[in-house]
Amino acid sequence: MNAMMIMAMVSTFSPLVPLLLYYRRSIENLEVRILRWLLLMAFVADLASMALAFSRGNTYPVTNLYILVQALLLLYIYKSALKFSQKLFYFFGLAYTLFFIVNMAFFQGYDTLNTYVRLTSSAIFIMMSLLYFTHLLRSLPEFFVYRIPMVWINIAVLVYFAGNLLVFVFNDKLIMTYTWIIHNILNITKNLLFTVAVWQAQRRIKSSSS
Repeated sequence: MNAMMIMAMVSTFSPLVPLLLYYRRSIENLEVRILRWLLLMAFVADLASMALAFSRGNTYPVTNLYILVQALLLLYIYKSALKFSQKLFYFFGLAYTLFFIVNMAFFQGYDTLNTYVRLTSSAIFIMMSLLYFTHLLRSLPEFFVYRIPMVWINIAVLVYFAGNLLVFVFNDKLIMTYTWIIHNILNITKNLLFTVAVWQAQRRIKSSSS
C-alpha cells in the first residue's frame, strides 16, 4: 500500500474520530448536533467513493451529491450561529440547490467533478466564516473564545474551503495526484478541528453539571 492510498484511507476514516465522541454524552449545542450529521454523511460518501474507486467505478456522482449535502448542512449550522431568519436560510438553500441542478444538467454533468459548484461553495463558506468572526467580535458570548464549539467549527470551515479554493483555482497547474493529496490533508485537518469542537461541547456540559 503506497503513501497516497494510506493518506486517502486516513482521510476517509477521519470523521470517525469526532463521531466517536458523541457516544460519551448527549450534546445540546445545536451547531454541534448538526455537525454530527455532516460528519456521518462525509464518512458514508467517502466510504462509497473508496468502494467505487477500488472497483474502478466513477466516484464523481457520489462526490457531487455530497457537495450539495455538505453545503445545505453547513448553511443550517451558520443559520443557527448567525441567527439569520428561516426565510433567508431557505432562500440560500434553494438558490444553491437550483444552481447545483442546472450546472449538473446543462454544463458539467453528473459524471465529472462539478468544479463550478465546488468553487461557489468554497467562496460562500469563506464569506460565512469571516462573517461569523465579525459577529463574534461584536457580541462576544464568552471571554475564552477557544471554549466555544462554533469557533472551532468555523476555523475548520475556513481552513478547508480556503485551502480547497486555492487547490481548484490552480488545478490546471497541479498534477491531479498532488491535488487530491492536498485535499486529503485539508479534510483530515478539518475533521481534527471538528473533533475539538465536539470535545469543547462535551466540556461545557460537564462543567455546567458539576
